[in-house]
Amino acid sequence: MPTAYLAVPPILGSAGKLYPPILALHGAGVDIFGQQFWTQSIPRNKHSWLVFPSGRTSWARIIVSNGLGWHGPSARDALEALDSLFFILKNNSHWKQWEIQSKPRFVLLGHSNGGQGAWYLASRYPDRILGGMKYAFTAEMIPAAGYIKSQAYVPLTMSRSGHFIDPALRGLLETSLTPDDNDLHLSNLVDIPVLAIHGAEDRNVPTWHSREAISILRAQEAEYVTFQEDAGKDHWYSTVFDNVVVRDFLGCLMNESPSQAKKIPEEFTLTVSDPHASGSLYGWKIESLLLPGR
Repeated sequence: MPTAYLAVPPILGSAGKLYPPILALHGAGVDIFGQQFWTQSIPRNKHSWLVFPSGRTSWARIIVSNGLGWHGPSARDALEALDSLFFILKNNSHWKQWEIQSKPRFVLLGHSNGGQGAWYLASRYPDRILGGMKYAFTAEMIPAAGYIKSQAYVPLTMSRSGHFIDPALRGLLETSLTPDDNDLHLSNLVDIPVLAIHGAEDRNVPTWHSREAISILRAQEAEYVTFQEDAGKDHWYSTVFDNVVVRDFLGCLMNESPSQAKKIPEEFTLTVSDPHASGSLYGWKIESLLLPGR
């Protein structure tokens, strides 16, 4: 069961269709219960639930005492929020017309640490993310101002030990962070529509992070990736998700059948470094590695 989450119902009922929920991951230090700016920054959707997981704490970042950067337990907390919402709606007749599917595929968005979490969650559990079909739903993942991985945001080279650390030890430390390498796992998102957003004047997470992630996807011949760099905007601005581009992308959800299945391409690459914390891609799942961490 999740620790705690907020769920905002759609404006209208499902009209006989089970629409995908929208999972929104907050940034570091954001209290989803005490700070309303985050939940109010995403316009209420016409047919889809908005689900705001807590990630166990407001600091869902890579410090074990505070959180895990939407990795590990905080990632499970986010997914379990969807399971909890399904159970509540299914067992309450008053909410019948707002039901969602069990273990639903969902639209994923996040800002800052939550943007990084969106890259992480989507690339580790790609079959849970809506999309992967040509001419299907337009935007299934919207990371905003997300850093590509912790090692690139605050690298080991910036630590004091980086001046004198033994190279072999550095190799071990960096190897231990392989499961956090979002860029390594971007092959899993090649067929998932992505709209990456970043303020051009971001002084917290440089635009390089989103540009590089999009560049990697395009180098792997991803067709459905879009990058929106908002001129004059810093790290956070109230219209990051409340604008015409995002509304149009999310609005396309209503123009397709929610039950449409993914089409399996002739070739695809599934990248896994930690099978325990990874899902499937087109139904294929890696259960174990011949060489752990490789």
